[in-house]
Amino acid sequence: VQLDRSGWTVTASSQEIYGEGTSHGYASNIKDGNTSTFWHSRYTGGNAAKPHWIMVNLGSVQTIDAFNYVARMANITGCNGNIENYKLYISTSAPTTTNISGTMEEVASGEFSYTGSNTEHLITLDNSVEAQYVLLYAVSTHGSIDDTFANCSEFYLYKNEYFTNFGTSTRT
Repeated sequence: VQLDRSGWTVTASSQEIYGEGTSHGYASNIKDGNTSTFWHSRYTGGNAAKPHWIMVNLGSVQTIDAFNYVARMANITGCNGNIENYKLYISTSAPTTTNISGTMEEVASGEFSYTGSNTEHLITLDNSVEAQYVLLYAVSTHGSIDDTFANCSEFYLYKNEYFTNFGTSTRT
């Protein structure tokens, strides 16, 4: 079951609020249900320094079994900031983002695969976890200059859902 995103608050390491137009670049776009909008790390006035990450405050501690990172575009060489390698961190209390690994628990890591027109990356966790804060950390990204930018169109979390078709997102 997809977790309700209406009460989420989203923060990021940075966000592009000028160069992507009036509705793009903001961290809050990862929960708006519109795959045409997206979060993008800052580049106006100079590229934001690494690390790049987005963090969701769920509003309360909830059980999480899976997540879905939806990249901005499927074309990995033509889209700055599609996350390639990632780490997923959680916490039940407010973390210190300047010390992510010291204040949050890493519960998943890996590489998102970009094949065909795939932009959705559904990852089932090895074990159910309890968290209020969930942080997606971009270890490496694709683009004209790899690892310079990061993006996310949509981000979903799931509870107690059994996925039978990994090629299709099941947002129910």
